Amino acid sequence: MGRSVATIGMCLLVLASPLAARADPIAHQVLGNAADMHTLIHLSSALCDPAAGDPGRPKDPHFFCRYSVRGTYMDQAAEDFLGMGRVSGRFTIDTRSWTEQSAGYGCFAVHKGVVKFTTMDGGRLRTRISRFASRVCQPFDGVTVNGPDRSIRWVLKATPGGCVPPYCGVSGKLVWVSTGVFDEQAPQGIVRYLDSATFHGTLTSQ
Repeated sequence: MGRSVATIGMCLLVLASPLAARADPIAHQVLGNAADMHTLIHLSSALCDPAAGDPGRPKDPHFFCRYSVRGTYMDQAAEDFLGMGRVSGRFTIDTRSWTEQSAGYGCFAVHKGVVKFTTMDGGRLRTRISRFASRVCQPFDGVTVNGPDRSIRWVLKATPGGCVPPYCGVSGKLVWVSTGVFDEQAPQGIVRYLDSATFHGTLTSQ
C-alpha cells in the first residue's frame, strides 16, 4: 500500500513539473530604424509592365512588381530586444490594386512579402507583411511604376517559421514606416530605391 502511494505521488510530481517550469509571456517594446535598398527583381512571374498587361488575365505577370529588401537595422529601445544586424526580405505589389487618393497620387496594396531581422549573433525573426494593412504610396499614371519616390507603411506580423533562437515562438506586430527615394545613380539596368525606415511595436516571447 505504501509503495503504491509513493508511486502515485512520484507520477503527480513528474506531471506537475513541466507546468511549474512554464514562464508567463513577456512583452518586449521595440523601437528602431533601418537603412536599406529595395531592388526590382525581373521574374517571369513579375514583369512590372502594367501597360502591357491583359485585364482579362487575373495572374498576368505584367501587373506584378517584385522587390528585394537588403540593409541594416538597429533596435534603439531600452531593452534592445532585436539588437542590431541585417534586415532582408522581399515584397510584391499588384499594380491593379492602386487606389487614387489625389490627382495622380495613390497607393498600391502589398500582394505578399516578408521581412527578416537577423542579429549579429545569428538570431533571426521572420515577419510577414500584412496584405490588408500595408501600403506603398506614390505618383502613378497607369504606366510608370518605377521612378517616383514613394512612402511605405507596412504592418509586420511575426511568423512561427523561419526563425532562429532566441526568436522562435515570438508573436506580435511591428509597424514599419519609410520613405523610398528612387536611385537615379543606380547602374544601368538596375531599378532600386534607397529606403530610410523606422519601426516600432510590441513582440511577445514565452
